[in-house]
Amino acid sequence: MKMKHLSALLMLGLPVAACATAGAPAPVALNPADTNFVTTSYQIIQLDDQEGELAAMQAADPRVKAIAGDLIAKADLISPKLNLVVGTDGIDLPTRLSDAEQASVDALTPLSGKAFDRAYLNDQIASHERGVAVIRAEQASTKDPQMLALANQTLPIVQDDLTRLQAIAATL
Repeated sequence: MKMKHLSALLMLGLPVAACATAGAPAPVALNPADTNFVTTSYQIIQLDDQEGELAAMQAADPRVKAIAGDLIAKADLISPKLNLVVGTDGIDLPTRLSDAEQASVDALTPLSGKAFDRAYLNDQIASHERGVAVIRAEQASTKDPQMLALANQTLPIVQDDLTRLQAIAATL
């Protein structure tokens, strides 16, 4: 697992958590969708990173390499925003990918060329579809203004990425 995001989250989270207790409004009670939103977002970011690193070395189609790099860059931008929510709401982040996500990474590892491209795009489309569903559930159920703001900021990005992934997959 790529540790730069976890390290960044932990390093940024400590000061944020400390600041949150000094004169900040009391946190809003979290619901299961809030925790699912943060956990799923974190795991999708990690999946984008790990699969994106593989794509840089193993993809044949330059569009696959390009979108993989773009997804990693977006993950790097979203991670600090996610960290702010985590730091103030006290949600524990997972320390590893889910078993299913790890299995996806493991299945991609031996592939290369067009076989890799197809499998990578299928994995990313599935994770982005799941991401859209989780974000929409969060928008519908959260009472936390930070969570809602993050969901509102993130949804158009994830939807755009999903559309781009589907467009590339349709031409392979």
